[in-house]
Parts: sequence; C-alpha cells; structure tokens
Amino acid sequence: MKKLKATGIFAAAMAAVMLASSGAAAPVIGESYSMTAYASGSVTLDKYTLSLGLGEGYALRSNTSSVAWRTSDSKILKVDQKGAVRAVGLGTAWITARTSDGTEKSCRVTVKKAPESVQLSESEVVMGKGETFGLSAVLPEGTASAERIFRCNDPDVLKMTKTNWTGEFKALKEGETRVKVILYNGVKTSIRVTVKKAPSAVSLSKDKVILGEGETCSLTSSVPEGMACTKYTYKSENTGVSTVSADKDKVAVKGVSVGRTNVSVTTYNDRRARCRVVVKPAPDKVTISRSTLTLGVGESTRLDYSIPEGTYSGSVVFRTSNSKIIRMTETNGTGKFVAVAPGTAWVTVRTHNGNESSCKITVREAPESIALTKNQVTLAPGQKYTLGSNLNSGAAAMVRTYSSSDSNVVKMTRTDWVGEFVAVEPGTAYVKVRAYNGVEDICKVTVLLPDFSFDLPDNPITLDPGSTFRITAGNDKLVSFSVENEAVATVSSTGVVKAVSPGTTDVIVTTDSGKRTRAEIIVYGEKKYCTFPAIDDVSRLLNKAKLEPVKTNCSAVDSLVDGILSKTVKSGMSNAAKAKAVYDYLAVNCSYDYGGYKAINAGNYKYDSDKDIVEFSYCILKKKIGTCENFSAAYVVLLRRLGFDAELVYGDVGMSAGGYGGHYWVDVNINGTHLSFDPQVENSNLSDSGPMHYFYGMRPELNYHMYHYDYIIPVHGFKR
Repeated sequence: MKKLKATGIFAAAMAAVMLASSGAAAPVIGESYSMTAYASGSVTLDKYTLSLGLGEGYALRSNTSSVAWRTSDSKILKVDQKGAVRAVGLGTAWITARTSDGTEKSCRVTVKKAPESVQLSESEVVMGKGETFGLSAVLPEGTASAERIFRCNDPDVLKMTKTNWTGEFKALKEGETRVKVILYNGVKTSIRVTVKKAPSAVSLSKDKVILGEGETCSLTSSVPEGMACTKYTYKSENTGVSTVSADKDKVAVKGVSVGRTNVSVTTYNDRRARCRVVVKPAPDKVTISRSTLTLGVGESTRLDYSIPEGTYSGSVVFRTSNSKIIRMTETNGTGKFVAVAPGTAWVTVRTHNGNESSCKITVREAPESIALTKNQVTLAPGQKYTLGSNLNSGAAAMVRTYSSSDSNVVKMTRTDWVGEFVAVEPGTAYVKVRAYNGVEDICKVTVLLPDFSFDLPDNPITLDPGSTFRITAGNDKLVSFSVENEAVATVSSTGVVKAVSPGTTDVIVTTDSGKRTRAEIIVYGEKKYCTFPAIDDVSRLLNKAKLEPVKTNCSAVDSLVDGILSKTVKSGMSNAAKAKAVYDYLAVNCSYDYGGYKAINAGNYKYDSDKDIVEFSYCILKKKIGTCENFSAAYVVLLRRLGFDAELVYGDVGMSAGGYGGHYWVDVNINGTHLSFDPQVENSNLSDSGPMHYFYGMRPELNYHMYHYDYIIPVHGFKR
C-alpha cells in the first residue's frame, strides 16, 4: 500500500475531528508527528498512570505497534514513535497512543525531582532457610523513580524471584549477604540479609489470656535461638469469641463475646503453637479503693480498684486530674503517685470499656512538727497504752510510724497512725512517732514494778466532768495522794478523785511504808460532736438494702460465720433485724483485748485489704477477743455474708482525752446512703441491759466531728 504523508496541520485537524466524533476529550497537542496508514481497532497501554524522575526514560507499550504517539507538553515529556518516553521537565503531562480510526488511550505521567537517596522498607532482614521475603524502596518526598532494580550479592545464599520495582527473594542456605536497590540515576542502597536455620518450633508469649468483652491484648511469637522466621500466620478458632490482627511477630487479640477459644500461630514451614483465650463480661462499674485522701507534700501512696465479681478488665489505667498537685508514678493496673503541691486533685481509674471511679485527694503542706498526745508515761508490766499524734496547723501526713527503742521494756502492738504498746518488764524505753518526711517526737515510757496494789475497777480510771472516785488500798495505810495536773482532776487527802475538765493526768498514791504507785485518770469531754441515731430510722434504711451474700472463701472464717448466723439469725427476720442481731452478738459476747491481731494466715488475696479483713476477723470470731480492727472486720464479714454492702473504714475518731486517734469502724452503703457502725465502742459502752445502740447506724454527715473518713480501706469482695 502506498504511504500517505500528512502535514502537522492536517494531522492535528484529523485528530480533532476523530476525537469529537468519538466523544473523547482531546489532550493538548504539543508537537507534530508523521502518520502512516495504521490498523484500526481498540488500543490498550501497559500503564495509565506513571511517575518518573527528572531525566528518566520509560518505554510505554501498547497492544499493537500500529499506533501514533504524542505528548501533551513537550516541555515536560518527549516521546518517539516507538513509545519511548523521556522526562525533561517537572510537572504533569499525557502520552497518548492513537490508532488510524481515531481510537486513543492516554497515560498520565507526573515528573518529579530526581532522587538523591533511597531507603529500603527494612533496615535488616533475618529469615529462616526456605523462607521468602519481599522488600520495597522508599524515596524522599517529592521525588520519583520508575526504575528500581534489586540485586543480591551472593546468589548461593539468596535466590532473587523478583527484581523490578519490588525485590523478592528466597533463602537457599544459612549465611549472610546484602540485597541492594539501584535507581535510574545510579542512586542505590543496600541492607544486610541473614539466613538462619528454619524453625523447629514456635511459641507464643502466653499460654492463656483473659480478656473482657471488647478488650485487646498483644502476644508475641518467637522461635528457638539460632533459628528465624519473618512470616507468622495467626488465626482465631472462633472469631465470634475473639479476633486477631497481626503485625510480623506480634498479634493483637480482641475479645468479642463471652466464651473460650484458641488463637494459633503458624510459621512458614508449618510449625504451630496455641494460646487459650477466655473472654469474660466487661465490668459495668469500677470502684476505687479510697474515695478521699489527705496527704502532705512529698508523701507517696497507692490506690487499688475492684470490679464486679465474674467480670474482667486487664487494661485498667489510673490518671491524675492535675499533675501539678498529684504526679502519677505508676498508672497501669496500680495507681501509685506522689503529692507535689498543696491543692485538690482527683485520681481516676478507668477500665478498658470506659467505666471510671475517682478519689478526691487533698494535699496540704508537709508537717514541720509532730507532737505525741503525751511525752511521759509510767506503766506497770502488762499494762497497755495508746499514743496518738498531732501535726502543726495546715499540715498533713497519712504515714505516721511508731517504734520502741527497747522492745524488752516496751513492745509495740500497733505502729501505724497510732502507737499501741504494752509494758513488758521494768526499765525505760522511748516510743517514737515519725512522719513520712522525718519529723519526730518521743514519749518516755517508764515501766516500774508496783509497790502495792489498790482497788481499781480499771486502769485508766475514766470519769465524766464533776464525777468522783474513791481510792482504797487494802491493808496498807494511805498517807498521801497527789495528781500531776489539777486542771484535769483533783484528789483529796482521803483519796477522793474529782474530775474537773477533759484531759488526762496521773494520780500518785504513797503508803505509810513509803511504797508508791500511780494510775491514769481520763476525764471525758461533752459529746456534743456525736449525734446518736434513732433505731427506727436505721431499721427503715436497712430494710431497703438489696442483699447479695458474699463468702470470704477462707474455710476457717466461713465456718465460724455460718455457726454464728445459725444462732443469731432466724427465718423470717427483716434486713434490719439480721444486722442488729449480729451487731449485738459482737457487742455482748466479745471483749476488748489484745492477743489476736491476725490469728491466721488466710493465704493470697487479690488485694491486701481483703486479706487483712479476713485475718482481722478470725480471732474475735474464734476467741471472742480483739481490738477495734477485729470487731469491725468481724462485723463486715458477717454483714457481707448476709448480703449487705459493707466496708471496713480506717480513719480518725474523737478521743476521750481530747484530739483524734486512729480507729477502725464499719460503713454500710444502702443505695447511696451511708451508715456507720462501731461494735467495739458499743462493747465499751454496754449498759446492764445490753447494747445502747449509740454507735449503731450513725450518719457520717451528722458526725463528721467525731469520725473523720479521710482514710478508707474498702472490702473488695474477698477476691483471691
């Protein structure tokens, strides 16, 4: 066939007519070209978009050689009639292939700067023999290179299975080599590839995980030392219970719904391991271990949390509302923090599904001084004594530790918040209180053998202002009496002690034979700070409680509890009658005495407070003796066994001698209304007919001058 030669003007006109008739949008024509009588039909290209670096060439290919090529902008792209494209300027242009009948296809080409460097998608590869791996090249932003050729330095170690644009290779034998990528302009880089033995086994970082619904945890895969694997395949055997999301040797496991399943990992050479996944209900609430705290600047402590039994949340995080006042030192699972500056902040605990609970923390200045309630005490062997402490105004210290300089003379029986001790043998010792920041005070304790005994119903002698007490001494003739502080009490020549005003003092008695001894006098103050409850109001509230019985899961304690309840609680009793029955049982049948602080080891519990409350309760339930913590712990155990929401509370209580001292009592929550119960103090105030119920169901908001709730240790449901 005879060739027809067309001018550029004719060709351009023909292109415009053909495109118009086909309905296609015509690219701008940037240069003329010669046209032969080409075959008609559809045309396709190997690329429809392309990025090139400045100066880079690329050979576009069509499904037929009978096409004409043109560029839309010759200042950006050059093209010859074989489809060879050359990037000559920055920007975007189109390369178009057209058949003789006017059918066209275009490739959009973006020209960017030539790259001056290149990186690979991995900095190093360690793989197992027989494994396949792939690399890609990463260019600086704003640059391009369509040509990316991969090469291996040692074909005996690696076999390249793909070399253009991406680099894929298979490990043939153990050893070390380098894989490099080369760009069109000669820029290149390489990484080290190490081939180790194929894994003989694989393991997951955990054999079992527990999740709450919606919670996610991460597992890591590993193979034996000297072996390697880069590709792990993860699978959940039941995606309705849990799903997996993999990233190399790590997998995120998500709990979907309650149930049990397995998550498996498989290596490229079919080695496999499993992890058991248990999904529990997500908690519908979370309770922080304390609702309020008062600390001094620089003081550190921690908060725990509890969630409803049978639920789970492993991703529990603590945070502070103001890091300038409270700075967190540990936040995952445990809230540890330090008081930084005076003010008020909240520490909040949050579960994985968004439930929260907060503790209000008041920070005051660090104490500059601390003063014991007494700085000199004289006791006889076997006599017990309790010291409290006060800080300078405006200061706070939750941590106050007591110690004895000589345990052979004075033995400490309690060392936190208050100092309780017993005189052991004659001598002198010093009881010291120390706050968290080192400020101290001491009390000199002298232990003497009594020269004689005299008739006292109690030591100390407790009196109300204006009341009197006569001292007698058997066969010995008393010749003199004196008191150390006549503002508190006076004594007559015949041994009649008269209480004057609230406080403490000692009365000293001397016989005609020169023997001397002394006794402590405590004068109570008026109890204006104490509002006693109406029993009917307490009963009405208790009867509204929804009972959810809880055991301690300590068989020795639960057995004692069941025995007491079988004696005290009868069928058909109301809530209030049940609570009153066990309260009266403790107040009437038990007595205040030492010797059973923690009489058993109850084993491990999730929270220390759970363990303490079980162990505190045992001795009084078993031996019928104990101090305030034993009485209150036993009442909490009994109440929770009945189903009440009871908590053990530790804080300040108004002392008969003035000031405040550490004490344990019980708080019961009834639909947000709180009642306070103090069975130990009730025991100390029994009438001839039994409990007076002065301390039964007191309202905290009405008794804040007597009971200070700054330090609360809640029961967590006895979780092992």
